[in-house]
Order: sequence, then structure tokens, then C-alpha cells
Amino acid sequence: MQRAGQGHIRLAFSELELLYRKLLDLFEFQGECEISDEAEYCLDLMSEVASKNMLQIDKEYIFKRCLVLSDLEDGKDYCAD
Repeated sequence: MQRAGQGHIRLAFSELELLYRKLLDLFEFQGECEISDEAEYCLDLMSEVASKNMLQIDKEYIFKRCLVLSDLEDGKDYCAD
């Protein structure tokens, strides 16, 4: 969140996206309840970063990344909407 506060919206979002993807990878090896809270928190932070952006290029980047994330099979397996 510090990066987002400094105006580095895309960097902050990409770091959270990486964390979210790693959590989904762990889901294969652990039960849902062990990571679901962390995954949900990560998504909340991604939403918070997205709400901070002001530049059109940041909005477009986040929108495209959200489309990619929404299509991840791992996310669907874990019932992430």
C-alpha cells in the first residue's frame, strides 16, 4: 500500500496480483479455510489500490489485469469471483 500511496499504482497492483496468484498456488496443497481469508484480504487490498488511481493508463492496466485474474482456472477452482 505504500507504493500506491506514492503514486505507483501499477506497481502496487502487480505486487498484490503476484501475491494473490501465489495464494492460489498454495490452495492446491492446503485447505480453503487456511488461505481463503488471506486471498480475500489480498483482493480487498487490490480493490483499495484500484480506488486510488487517477490516471487513465492506470485504470486501463488494472481493468486488463482484472480480466486476466477473473479467467484463472485456479481462482475458479477456489470459487473466487
